Amino acid sequence: MLTRIIAARRANNVMNKDLLGSLMQSSDENSQALTDDQIADNIIGVLFAAQDTTASVLTWIVKYLRDHPSFLDAVTVIIIIHSLVCFVFFITISFAVSLLRKQTMCI
Repeated sequence: MLTRIIAARRANNVMNKDLLGSLMQSSDENSQALTDDQIADNIIGVLFAAQDTTASVLTWIVKYLRDHPSFLDAVTVIIIIHSLVCFVFFITISFAVSLLRKQTMCI
């Protein structure tokens, strides 16, 4: 799939200012343009690195909350309040949509 995206960008001479565009404009230590395989390897590496970083951060957050029960309590309260606010918002929107549908049917 990535190979097709690279080929399409090259065929249309598209060089976006994103990770793929940067890699397509990059060169190796011999000043040669990166091959499609090198570009794909770099993108896969970035994706896995981001996943590992996220998992690592979440692990440290859980450990910190376990080691500091007062923070865990505070975070729990915030999550409960946020959930209730979202629930009330959802119910309000659902009610408003229901009223609009009834009014539309009457017209």
